[in-house]
Amino acid sequence: MKSQFLLIFGFFFLFVACSPSFEALDRGEGLSFQQPSDTLTNENVLNGEENFSRDQKTLTVMTYNMHGIPCLKRSIVSQIANLFGVERCPDNTVWSRNLDRRMSRFTQVLNELNSRNELPDFLVLQEMFISKQSVVDNSPIQNFLNSTPYPFQSSGPEATQENNVSGLVNSIFRENGAVSSGLVILSKFPIVQFSNLAFWICEDSDCMSNKGVAFASVQVEGLPDRVDIFNTHLQAGQRFENIKAQQVPMMVEYIQSQSSSPWVIAAGDFNFRNNPDFHSFEQFTRLSQMDFVGEACRELLENCQKAAGTLDEWLNGSLLDHQFVTTNSNAVTIDPIEFEYGQYDFEGGDLTDHPYHLVKYLLTW
Repeated sequence: MKSQFLLIFGFFFLFVACSPSFEALDRGEGLSFQQPSDTLTNENVLNGEENFSRDQKTLTVMTYNMHGIPCLKRSIVSQIANLFGVERCPDNTVWSRNLDRRMSRFTQVLNELNSRNELPDFLVLQEMFISKQSVVDNSPIQNFLNSTPYPFQSSGPEATQENNVSGLVNSIFRENGAVSSGLVILSKFPIVQFSNLAFWICEDSDCMSNKGVAFASVQVEGLPDRVDIFNTHLQAGQRFENIKAQQVPMMVEYIQSQSSSPWVIAAGDFNFRNNPDFHSFEQFTRLSQMDFVGEACRELLENCQKAAGTLDEWLNGSLLDHQFVTTNSNAVTIDPIEFEYGQYDFEGGDLTDHPYHLVKYLLTW
């Protein structure tokens, strides 16, 4: 009996001696907690201050306006149309007159990039117009889309005018919806969801096309979830800021309603510049709460390498083509680490009337 008492007394003494006091417990002494992983901030990641490993992957996105104004076919109908002042190429510039050769040249460029393993993961194109009218020559655009090295693609909104008598008249006189939006998204990875939105308001020659927003949700190999890509082309012309002021809220509402993926990228020809003369730029960034890639590059200049062009030219409001990013989760980040804009050559000149805009992103989770 005495030995049992001594054994119990010994355990009690050991417990008291090795345990923190109640006052110490109340102060949190003697206890250890593991810091939750979701407290890691973007700044920690960029500065390499994380105390544990995070997965990461890079993706490249190029946006490019191809000036793909369609031409009328060489036929009796097009000759009659010419009598009404409609030329075979409605926009009779060097880019329209040579659309077939330019598209062939762009196919060559993409194949060369692909052979060097430099093909962008996503190619976001504008003004790749397609018409439902039999008098319009769609072959340059269609041939390009059929020969691209990208295995996945989506487009829209389509033209609204069908190939009938009223549609023919509308096509000749360039009324609303004669051609598609011209928006195309090309991807190396499977597009698992897509949709589009047509703007219901436009002005002047912009009404010839069915402009709007194209959306593609993409399952990228190596990522735990999808990436959402939005492509847009807003009303052209600074004098039509009032039209853009109505298109921007439509686009923002559409992006927010469609996007459920952790990473979101919006790219395209926004037809606004980063300067006070374009209120639509401030309106979009304020309503969407998306980060302008140009500003992100300026803040992280040492990390955002300038492969071509100059950052100042991009930031001072001389360009109309942009990319914006955001995330739908605090557990992930997306940061631009390289950017480039420039032109590909075509027969001694430029391939199109807009520079391409290429950004490499670092995605972490």
